[in-house]
Amino acid sequence: MRVGVVFPQTEIGADAGAVRAYGEGVAELGFTHVLAYDHVLGADPAVHQPWTGPYDVHTTFHEPMVLYGYLAALTSLELVTGIIILPQRQTALAAKQAAEVDLLTGGRLRFGVGLGWNAVEYEALGKDFTTRGRRLEEQVTLLRRLWTEPSGGMHAFQRLQAMTSEIAYHHVETNYTLALAELSTRLRRRSLVVLFTDFLDTVTAELMIDNVTRLARRHLVLFVAVAALGEGAQAVYVRTSGSGSMLLKLRRTE
Repeated sequence: MRVGVVFPQTEIGADAGAVRAYGEGVAELGFTHVLAYDHVLGADPAVHQPWTGPYDVHTTFHEPMVLYGYLAALTSLELVTGIIILPQRQTALAAKQAAEVDLLTGGRLRFGVGLGWNAVEYEALGKDFTTRGRRLEEQVTLLRRLWTEPSGGMHAFQRLQAMTSEIAYHHVETNYTLALAELSTRLRRRSLVVLFTDFLDTVTAELMIDNVTRLARRHLVLFVAVAALGEGAQAVYVRTSGSGSMLLKLRRTE
């Protein structure tokens, strides 16, 4: 079980020493993560009457991404946003900020996003409160593309083809054990790993699968073995790891 704490945004105040002591204290007590919630601006009750919201212009809120840049240097806690009000923010900037925190912490950021409830805050930031749901859906799609695609557009596939054509292939024996061990150390977050092989020797293939098993403890691994069955035919064996493992056999005749 993973047990964390909620950062006391409205109680801790503006003392940097208190923020540091809190973060270090949480880590020393054995908690696994700290969660911070987000508000950029507060409403002035004297202007927006009657104001019934739980927070106002006098409430202190530390900016979560900057806060986590600070805490990342002090502790090894997982850093959770719960939540960032994404429709109030520029999507590309939010993507870069989150990626930077995740990079510098070695994958310790859990980036939660949501809609928010404060219409006054949206108005002050120049954003439309009534369309925030649709905007969030669009932003989440764009975030995933910004984090996973080198570039978009109608020519992206052609660029991918050009990049793969430059890969140097060598007819030498591959050390899969070393390669998979190195891959495992480089992947700091749970990932989808796709491995293609043309092994026909079952002993060698089983040895490779044994090495893949270690990788599959943290990642979803798709193992694809392609074997020629004769002219105009091919068999493809696909092995996936994780919950609900399966073995598929696909045959194609040209």
